[in-house]
Amino acid sequence: MSRTRPVLPAGGGTGPADGQVTGMRFRAEVRLTPADVGQRVVIRWRRPGPGDGDQIADVLGLLEQADAESLAVRTSGGELVLIPAGRALAGKVIPPPPARRRSAGPQPPDRGAG
Repeated sequence: MSRTRPVLPAGGGTGPADGQVTGMRFRAEVRLTPADVGQRVVIRWRRPGPGDGDQIADVLGLLEQADAESLAVRTSGGELVLIPAGRALAGKVIPPPPARRRSAGPQPPDRGAG
């Protein structure tokens, strides 16, 4: 006699047998330290928004400073973004950007060996 096992969500958790996602749980954390200065990072933070509100924003660039008070990131456009430590929601070191591809430009016509 053949037995079938219920389909569980990825990661071995328990959930509905039909595989539907009923909720997502995660914990965002800032995983940056002074040892990461000079590395390419991404940080999600609460920046002041219009009125009394906040906006969630991401900043991507090179980490120039990291201490208990703030994080400083230099973007590819040269802007220095200073993030108060209490406003950082998540942050991590990421790989270098992919190498730029050369543009193909005009190609000579294919003169097949025919």
